[in-house]
Amino acid sequence: MPSKKNNLISQYRILICGGHLAPALAMIDSLRKQGNFRIFFIGRKHFFEGDNATSLEYGTINKLKIPFYSISTGRLQRRFSLEGIKSLIKTPLGFIQSYQYLNKIKPDLILSFGGYISLPVCLIGYLCRIPVVTHEQTSILGLTNRIISLFANKTCLSFNNTKHARNDPRFIITGNPMRESILNSRFEEEINTWDKSLPLIMILGGSSGSHVINQAMSRLITQLVKQYRILHQCGNAYNNKDFKMLWSMKNSLPVRSKRNYIILKQINPQKLGSLYKQSSLIIGRSGANTVMEIAYYNKPAIFVPLSFSADEEQKENAKLLRDAEAAIIIDQNELTPENLMSKINEIFTNLNSYNKNAIQAHKRFFYNGQENILSVITSVLNS
Repeated sequence: MPSKKNNLISQYRILICGGHLAPALAMIDSLRKQGNFRIFFIGRKHFFEGDNATSLEYGTINKLKIPFYSISTGRLQRRFSLEGIKSLIKTPLGFIQSYQYLNKIKPDLILSFGGYISLPVCLIGYLCRIPVVTHEQTSILGLTNRIISLFANKTCLSFNNTKHARNDPRFIITGNPMRESILNSRFEEEINTWDKSLPLIMILGGSSGSHVINQAMSRLITQLVKQYRILHQCGNAYNNKDFKMLWSMKNSLPVRSKRNYIILKQINPQKLGSLYKQSSLIIGRSGANTVMEIAYYNKPAIFVPLSFSADEEQKENAKLLRDAEAAIIIDQNELTPENLMSKINEIFTNLNSYNKNAIQAHKRFFYNGQENILSVITSVLNS
């Protein structure tokens, strides 16, 4: 790569890839503030194979007017199965597409956020002598990042004592990047409900939605809207079947109750900080970014960790707030409407205590990850 030590960093082409959108958006914010970075994005256009629903990353990146390139590649499987074999068959296509995109974009640096999408991009980039920086969001270095870290210039970690991280100077603790709209939310989203005096519960199912949470909520809505306002992000996977089911249920409610239940397929990331501020309780999955955002806003939570996340990383994330007595964990196989309602009642009965614990839990996290990663990128580009 030709030296650009004496040039402005704004002249660099940065290619972002990987499966974690929230930290990618945080870094896009940070990179754009530095000047006229040329930013490109490689990701997945659809949530699942055969599902017509477009991914949140595809819609969000396009709205930001950043060139988006869709890739199809095989997932790394920990267990032998027929589906695993079918997935691996697509792996060569991922490498071919990666080479084609890299040859077209000619990036000065690849910034990866893990996930199976990033492996062929980073490996081909390394073979083409393009610097690679990867970031791990969770307290457990994922399988893909374990591989990428073998050849990456730097591997950035969110937490001290990250499992599977090596004692290597190429590993650096940066914290997790958080979006400006989360850190400095000034916009107050108007929540158009009937009774604004009721506490607000926000349900976050993740970018594709959580079918099991949606199912449990569907049996509780009639009861919950009598005591709370509900803002439910249900996702648009499964060809919108959950959204249609919940919308039908909403329409069957009395007028006042109906206005206390808001269903959204997705939440605009620019409005999420405002919604965190106004919520009294968050219910949802426990991806690293969600856990950190909840901690940042000192909110109690009920987590239903994704049961098949690698190394139970979502459960480990949730424990960071559970162990601080600021959250409750419900295992997915134990999630029932009755159990969920019991935990909601438990938190609101002891809300003052949970709020105090959430304030203390806030101090356990690093919230300047984007600044630290930007420093890493600058150092790698100028080395």
